[in-house]
Amino acid sequence: MAAELNIISTSAAPAAKGPYSQGAVHGDYVFVAGQLPLDPATGEVVPGDFQDHVRQALRNVEAVLKAGGSDLEHVVRVNVYLTDPAQFPLLNEVYSTVMTPPSRPERPGRWLWGPTMWRLTRWAWSSTGIEPLFHIWRKELMGYKIYAPKPMADEAMQMLKDKGFEIIGEWEDSPEAMKKYMAQADVAIARVHFFSDELLAVAEHLKLLQVHGVGYQDHVVCQDAAKRGIYVAYSPYGNHETVAEGAVGLTIALTKHICEYNTKVRTPEGIKAKMAIELGGATVGVLGLGNIARSYVHKMHYGMDCHIIAYDPFIDPALVPPFIRTVDTMEEVFAQADIVSLHIPGERYNKDIINQKHFRLMKPTAYFINTARDILVNNDDLYDALKNGLIAGAAADVNYEEFPEGKKLLELENFINTPHAMAFSDASLLRSGLNCVREICQVMLDGKEPKYWVNQKGFVPKK
Repeated sequence: MAAELNIISTSAAPAAKGPYSQGAVHGDYVFVAGQLPLDPATGEVVPGDFQDHVRQALRNVEAVLKAGGSDLEHVVRVNVYLTDPAQFPLLNEVYSTVMTPPSRPERPGRWLWGPTMWRLTRWAWSSTGIEPLFHIWRKELMGYKIYAPKPMADEAMQMLKDKGFEIIGEWEDSPEAMKKYMAQADVAIARVHFFSDELLAVAEHLKLLQVHGVGYQDHVVCQDAAKRGIYVAYSPYGNHETVAEGAVGLTIALTKHICEYNTKVRTPEGIKAKMAIELGGATVGVLGLGNIARSYVHKMHYGMDCHIIAYDPFIDPALVPPFIRTVDTMEEVFAQADIVSLHIPGERYNKDIINQKHFRLMKPTAYFINTARDILVNNDDLYDALKNGLIAGAAADVNYEEFPEGKKLLELENFINTPHAMAFSDASLLRSGLNCVREICQVMLDGKEPKYWVNQKGFVPKK
């Protein structure tokens, strides 16, 4: 069996007219395998679950690789975020071993590993089994240290070690320990900690602050890192499916009174059935149309038969699926929707962007869901809206130990809380970890800028 794996630009993929092949989208690449279903009348791709087509493409590519009929040198990027990586072990192995050669050296001794020497070395280790010895040698030459106060998935951490990085300060996050290890680190991994300007000031060797998720605003002030020549990169496409599933779960729990039933059936008084809304035909409104929001409304539309409206003044219209009706103002979403779901970035300038004005526009039978950030919502106004029956219920994926001003919401029966936990799953943590590994290698080994670099403004390169 022989096959060729071609790479085309994503800009030519879903909206293209003609027999473009389906493939796995990753950044600026598409892996071709099979055909996308085309509408005979228009010649365009049939609307539907494009991710399902992508998953099938991955299965096709996996089969080709297993049959040994392709040149692995051509496989330079493999998608692992649209599906469970465990389903495609060979693709993951290919991605982790077939790398673009590093460019110029960043440390003394790295000049030995120019593109030609890198290719010869890769051939040598794959042919002779000297890979472990190579990594020991490269580690001595490279000496890059990664501070991980809360480590990533085990597989991701092992990949970093296998590539020669030294992991320091695992699970050590006292103020004294953070200062100690930041002074040594070339890279720091941010999962739950905030890296203040004071910490960045002692990080003389730090080149990259790699955020494990998408909420980089929770971990650093970008300008503080930029003025010190420290890249800040985040990890999209890691947890968006898991968070979207959590938002669906909160939607069902709210509209069907599941949490209230579960609590009260255990009391002597018990509880009788309450009226619920049917999700089929209901209108779901989303504020923001990023990866999480699009995944959430996809599930609500195709899985629950909901109508979808959305407000996002910054979204590229080409990224908006045809089943979503966009509106011109945020107020229209609050006035029309039966469920309003918040997916706006947690920037400081968005503080209290959702407040009494918006809750007063909602139907008294409507529900509000926040799987974004606590800073976006005025908790006093939300409390009053729930207490006074302006809205039927609300849910928030917020840890109120970190934001105690919202704790009084926990007194209300029509409020559901999860402790900022919707991003946590085995698959999402692995995807996020692998994304971080790729960014770290791109910056530290390839000598390039991060792919998902967020603090370009005011960036002053280190001398």
